[in-house]
Amino acid sequence: MATGTYLLTDLPRQPHFSSRHYFPNEHTSICGPLSCRENSFDLLGTYSLDLSPPHRGRFRVSQSCLSDPQKHWIELKARLRNRLRTGGLCNIPSGFPFSLYPVSSPVRYEPYEVYEELFPSRRIFISFSPSNYANEQWFAWRISVCVDFGLWQTKTAFEGQRMVLAQVQMHSAVQSTPYWRFVQKDPSVILHALSASLELGVLITIMLGEMASREIIFVATNTLGHREILHLTKY
Repeated sequence: MATGTYLLTDLPRQPHFSSRHYFPNEHTSICGPLSCRENSFDLLGTYSLDLSPPHRGRFRVSQSCLSDPQKHWIELKARLRNRLRTGGLCNIPSGFPFSLYPVSSPVRYEPYEVYEELFPSRRIFISFSPSNYANEQWFAWRISVCVDFGLWQTKTAFEGQRMVLAQVQMHSAVQSTPYWRFVQKDPSVILHALSASLELGVLITIMLGEMASREIIFVATNTLGHREILHLTKY
C-alpha cells in the first residue's frame, strides 16, 4: 500500500455531503471541482490514513470534565477517536461495516444504527445507509451525537437534535475490485476513515482513482467544499 497526499484536480460533486452536518463552520457551501493548488487545504498535508491492524488499549477519562462543557466536548472527541483507532467500540455489529450480521451470500445491504456509550448518559450513534444518487449507488457511514442544548450553546444547524461528528462514504464501483473484499473482512478500514473524518472535520469519500493505475483513493472534503486526496492505495 502506498500512502500520501495528492492534489485532486477534477472530481464530481459529492452526493451526500452537506456542510450543515459539520460543526467547524456554520456558513459554508459546496464549490465546483478544484482547478488550482491554492484551493487545497493545508491541514491534510501531513496526514495519512493508518490502515495497520488496530492496537488494543484503554483510555482514561477524567470525570472532572463533565462539569465543564468545553472539556467535556474535548474528552468526548478524544475518547471516540481512541476507540475508533484501537477497535475498542463495544457495540460494533459482527457484520460491520456493511451489515448487522456476518456477510452472507447474496449480501443484503440494509441500513442499521448502533450506539456506543462514551460517558454516563452520553451516547454516540453509528449508522450505515446504502443509497442511490444520480443512478449510482453509495454506501455511507455516519457518527452522530444527541445535542444537549443546555451543554452546548451553539448556532450550528442540526439534523433534528443530532450533531454529525464524522462521515465516510464509498462508491459502489469499489465492489469491482479486490479491495472490496479487504474492506468487508477488515472493519478497521472504515473505522480509521471515520477517525480521520472526526479529527479533521471533513467528509471522506472512498472511490476509484485512475483505472489504468488500479487505484483506490480516499478523498477529503472540508466544509468549504475544497477536496484533496488524503490516501491512495493500489489493488
